[in-house]
This record gives sequence, C-alpha cells and structure tokens, in this order.
Amino acid sequence: MGTAAAILYVFLWASAFVPSRILARAAPPLTILWIRFFLAGGALFVGAWLAGLRIPGDRGTWLRLSLLGTGGNALYLGLSYEALRHLSAGMGSIVASTNPLLLALLAPWLLREPLTLRKTVGLLLGFSGVVLAMHTRALTQEARPVDVLISAAGVLAFVFSSSASCSGRRCWASRSRRSTEWAWW
Repeated sequence: MGTAAAILYVFLWASAFVPSRILARAAPPLTILWIRFFLAGGALFVGAWLAGLRIPGDRGTWLRLSLLGTGGNALYLGLSYEALRHLSAGMGSIVASTNPLLLALLAPWLLREPLTLRKTVGLLLGFSGVVLAMHTRALTQEARPVDVLISAAGVLAFVFSSSASCSGRRCWASRSRRSTEWAWW
C-alpha cells in the first residue's frame, strides 16, 4: 500500500502543473488558492471527523500549523501560481522539484544534519540535472528570469516552513503526535 500511495502522490503532483498553469492564466492566483484551500480544508476537517481524530485545541499547535500552512502552502503555491502566469508548466515543475535539493543543501544549517560525501554527490547530480533541463529554455519566453526567481522564492518558503517545524531530526509532529495526528492524515 505504501508504494502505491507514493506512486499515486508523485503522479498527482507531477500532473498538477498543466492545470495549474491554465488556471493561473485564467484567474488571479489568490482566487484560485482561496477556493482550493477552502475545499481542501473542508475535506480535511470532514475526513478527520469521520476518522474520529482529535482536532487540536492548544494555541501552540495552531500557531505551528498556521506557519506551516502559510509558508508551505500559501506562499509556495501563491508564488508558484504567480510565476505560472508566464512560466511554462514544465519549467514550473522543474523549479518546484528543486525543493528536496534545497532542503538537503540547507539541512546542515537549518536542521543540524551533516552533509556527507554521499549527500554531496547526490546534490551535485541533482542540481546538474536541473541545470541541464533548464539550460535549453533559459532566457526564453517560457523561462523569464523574474518568473523563475518568483517560483524559486515559493520553493524557498516551502523549504523554510518545513524545516522550521523540525529540530534536529525530530519534527514537532512526532513530539506532539496526539494533538496533530489529524493534520498528517
């Protein structure tokens, strides 16, 4: 089941850039995101209620969830949708896929994780692939530098909000599992 869920997630994530680009050109990004978050938030609460999960009541958990939602969703997706108004869907997905590379690159400072030789080689290979994929489209109408930077700023917002919820290798969700288990449902 885990492998099937991972494959489904990758498929859904990768296929989201084409409709996102179409929507970004058809309506203001904040309108799209407001509707998307309203529907997703409603579905999340209904799903949590049906599963019998406890919704957190303390302010600290809500503050952390709000910070994660703001950086990991609102800023990330808002800036990505804004960039997709001019950026091609392919370039948008390439920039967004730098997320794990940037997190791995910043992990020694943000999460105090060592940057081993194996990780360094992986980062070099990963960034080489990004440069290779972007090289042919660089400075074209489908990859204007300002749009690439806007999209990259969204990815950085996601990276920083994700890492802000972790301390070392232990994320706050694992320390307070009882009150946040519904958020990871």
